[in-house]
Amino acid sequence: HQANAAARYNKSLTHACKFFDVSPQQQAEVDATKLGLHLNIAQCWLKIGEGAWADLVVRSCKDALAIDADCVKALYRRGVARSKLAQVDGAVSDLQACVKLEPGNRDAKRELAKLTDKVRQKKVAMLDVDTLLETVWLHWAKRREAAGLPPLAAATSAAAAPVSAASAALAAWLRDQCHQHNGNQDQPRRMP
Repeated sequence: HQANAAARYNKSLTHACKFFDVSPQQQAEVDATKLGLHLNIAQCWLKIGEGAWADLVVRSCKDALAIDADCVKALYRRGVARSKLAQVDGAVSDLQACVKLEPGNRDAKRELAKLTDKVRQKKVAMLDVDTLLETVWLHWAKRREAAGLPPLAAATSAAAAPVSAASAALAAWLRDQCHQHNGNQDQPRRMP
């Protein structure tokens, strides 16, 4: 039913776009009608759910915001759609703007809290990955040192190797090992 309603709203929007050479007062009425149609289209697509529909919500809300940059409904709906599309930064930005314009908007605050929690969890997961990479880096650096091999390219100690450098150096070293191994198939190499 929502798809049919969206199609009817789109047809109405097509007719509303035919008005030109109108007075400023009439243009304001046309803009208000177009704004309402864009918001209704976005709501229909939002109710349909996941997938490609979220892109249509973002597009409809973008068109609504072109008419009224401070439209709270458009900001909220676009924020929710961006969240479904995993566009976290855009979603947070939209929802923060929504809450700023309408501080009592509980739905926007709830969505923003969910997103903030997701961002926090993602940062914790990234820290875990960085910690793991640093641990692996230190392990291989110690094994190379114990074997009398030269240190890995990025640094000679954990203090001198920030995590990003450790990650890059480890990835480069692993690539080199794979290339060396692939170039010499009959003689597998042990990692130091």
